[in-house]
Order: sequence, then C-alpha cells, then structure tokens
Amino acid sequence: MNTDPSIVARLTADSGRPRCVVSDLDGTLLHSDGRLSQNSAEVLKQVHRLGVDVVLATARPYRAARHLLADMPFVSYLICSNGAVGYDVQAKRFSRVAYLPGPRLRTIVAEIRLRHPEAKLAFDTVAGRIVDPEWPRQFLSVPGQASLWPLAADEVPEYPTMCLMVLGAWTSVSEVPSHLRPFATSSAYGLIEFGAVAASKLDAVNWWSSSRHIPLRDVVAFGDMPNDLDLLTASGLGVAVANAHPSILSSVSLRTLSNDHDGVVEFLRQIFLSTELDGLVDVRT
Repeated sequence: MNTDPSIVARLTADSGRPRCVVSDLDGTLLHSDGRLSQNSAEVLKQVHRLGVDVVLATARPYRAARHLLADMPFVSYLICSNGAVGYDVQAKRFSRVAYLPGPRLRTIVAEIRLRHPEAKLAFDTVAGRIVDPEWPRQFLSVPGQASLWPLAADEVPEYPTMCLMVLGAWTSVSEVPSHLRPFATSSAYGLIEFGAVAASKLDAVNWWSSSRHIPLRDVVAFGDMPNDLDLLTASGLGVAVANAHPSILSSVSLRTLSNDHDGVVEFLRQIFLSTELDGLVDVRT
C-alpha cells in the first residue's frame, strides 16, 4: 500500500475537501444484496450536514431507484439510466431527460437483429421497461414490472426510449462496432447499453455540478463498472471499490474497500470525519 503524502494533505485540509459526493449504487454503495447499510446511511447523513451535496448515479431506471430515496433523505440529486434521467430530489421534479433519437434507435436495433439474431433486447421507455420474452430475470430492475414484447427485426417501441440494453451480442464495449460505440456503455458483465450521446453519468454530473457552481475538481466520485470510468477520471477524486471491474481497477489510481465492506463511506469518513488517512487509499505511481 503506497499512500501519497500530498493526497493525504489535500484531503485532510478543509480547503481541499470535495463539495460534492457522487456514487454509483449497485456494486458500489449498496451491498451485494441491494441493501444500504446503516453505517453507510449514517456517514452520508453526517457528510450532508457538512454542506456537501450527495448525488447518486446509477444505470437503474428511475422507477427502480426511487424507492431508495425514502431511506436516503440526504440525497440532493438522482441520476438514472446511465445519465439519461436527472431527478432533483429536493425540488421533486425531473430536471433532465435525454432520449435515444428514433431513427438512431431503429438503426441500432436493425443492425443487432441482422448481425446478432440470438441477442436479447430490452428498452427503458417512458412507459416502463419492454423486454424480449427470454430477457433474463436478473436484469429486470423491478421484477414483475416489465412488458414482454417479442419485437421483430424492424420494430422498436412506440414510446420515447432512454436506454436500449443488449445481451448476447458483445461481451464488452470494445467489441461494439466503432460507428455504434459512441452511444454504448456497460454497467454489468456482458450487458451493453445504448443511450443518447449526451446521456452519460459524466454529462449528468457536470450539468448538476455546474448548476450548483461546483467544478468537477471539487467532486469525489465512486464506481465499479465501465459506465463509471469517464466520471471517475474527470472528477477531482475518482475512487474505485475493491470489487470493481478490471478495466476500472487498471485505470483509476484511488482505491477503497469493497461495496460489501462499505468502501464508499469508509473513504468519506476519512476525508470528512477524520484528521488523517489510515491506509484505505492506494495511490499507485
């Protein structure tokens, strides 16, 4: 474990502490059973009391994340569908929604159906999630709240769509054809998600932080999957949990404990509630 003294000095000085905390949910802030620990809730509450914005950024659609807000009164802003949807928790209103343009959605779907007929598709739309009949249950954000719809090669839902999810065509974004890659990301192994160009966690956080006059250098962000990478590398502090995807662990220099060991809040505890770091942070040179 190699801890850079300059990082320690910055984090433990009031002037260097972040003004906004952004965390992914599944695999990062929440335990593997989908639960927020009491320890995490208490630390985040204390951080919020210090005047720090707490933002959640998830691939989940809004309907699958909103119930968590009841136990998280300290959250200022909720980013869903990989950045396509932004919900101002305090104002109780949607402030940002980015849809996949219809022609682009139809083009992507037609190409997938042609080249990967075995692939399974799901659409997060304003009317809910619409999925192929064989879509795996573990990828239903809200079990029982999805419409089964066997779509033909030239069909897409009639409703505005925030995210197209694909299983069985590619295993990682790097395998996606280059002309489709700008719209693609991934929040789980083998799951490829397509959204609007402006729909990313980084774009959504940048929009929110700008509205709050908080530069990205004053943001500390936590994540575990490739859809978090741009945000982690652009933020003042980007932190990977120990259980993160290999592409994150190889690209992000700051580490904390795993999600099941409350890595996010243990890192925050040391920044905001302690006077020194005790080794949770690994800065690789």
